[in-house]
Amino acid sequence: MHRQTVNEIMPLLTILDQPAFCIRANGALVFNQRAKNVVPSCAAALPQWMGQSKALYDMWDRSGNLQICVDICGVLYSVTLQALQDGTLFLMSPAAVGEQALDVLAVASQIMRMPLADLSSSFSLISPDKPIESTGPLYRQLYRMTRIVSNLTDLGRLSAKEPHLVVEDLDTDSFLLPLLDEIAELCRSADRQLQYELPKKSVTFCGDGDLLRRAILNLVSNALKYSPAGTPLCLRVEVIGTHITLRLENTCTDDGSELLRAAFTRLTQRGFLPDPNWGLGLGLPLAAAIARLHGGMVAVETLDGKATVCLSVSRRKPSVKLASPLRVDYTGGMRQTLLELSDVLPSELYGK
Repeated sequence: MHRQTVNEIMPLLTILDQPAFCIRANGALVFNQRAKNVVPSCAAALPQWMGQSKALYDMWDRSGNLQICVDICGVLYSVTLQALQDGTLFLMSPAAVGEQALDVLAVASQIMRMPLADLSSSFSLISPDKPIESTGPLYRQLYRMTRIVSNLTDLGRLSAKEPHLVVEDLDTDSFLLPLLDEIAELCRSADRQLQYELPKKSVTFCGDGDLLRRAILNLVSNALKYSPAGTPLCLRVEVIGTHITLRLENTCTDDGSELLRAAFTRLTQRGFLPDPNWGLGLGLPLAAAIARLHGGMVAVETLDGKATVCLSVSRRKPSVKLASPLRVDYTGGMRQTLLELSDVLPSELYGK
């Protein structure tokens, strides 16, 4: 595959309506006017500029595009990296949810709770002797609406200046293995297969178990939703330095690849993918917010009909204000896996 050179890319930089820059193989930096105040000071400053995304960048094999998030002076940018023949191209898009957008999310979540409450109360009128087939689709919609409301609420909460976590000691065998077993069972009910691989020896880490489960389930939901029926998902858990990394790979159509490239900005840039079938764009931003609170990041890579989403989590205790042991059950008593995968599982699983 022919790769462009930095010199071939340079005319494009001047006409792009977004920050963009190239780093040559010799370390020289070339950038457009919009990137003047957001580029690293030099190639040697790139690791610090990337922050927690540096670990994911180091894993990149440069054979496809890599999507990462970078925090620059409190503004979150979605950055697409493209390998060039003699360097690397960085395309940046602001991906932060500002205070005004957070207010909109809070209002929207409160408004949606009213019809959600009405829908929930209507279930009490359903006769218990009705067949499962007639109630399953209704209950599934209840789960879907609950998930939307919870995501809208918590994306704002987790983006606050002082979010609270309930931190506990976790390990891959007792925390991740039961979760992945349960997800694999639910995938089989949807005629899909989840193949996963954990470290041979259990690895310990600290974190908010409910939030981490939620982030993983959001990644699985996206992978199931935007990959062809019957194709498997492959998940590998690895220890890289001080981080645990989950790499989830799935087959991805061309449309799906385009969707993933806008995954972190779809919520705030609705004009790019206005089709409601693509969803609100809450899943990956929420997973990314959870990863950042745990000293990690989420990145997306697409290549040759495959999409790989990486979620990294620091093994160290998160450096955020810790909450009291009292937990808030956002599921309302619903099974978390059924709730988070309600967009992609068959209605039969939701019958009462």
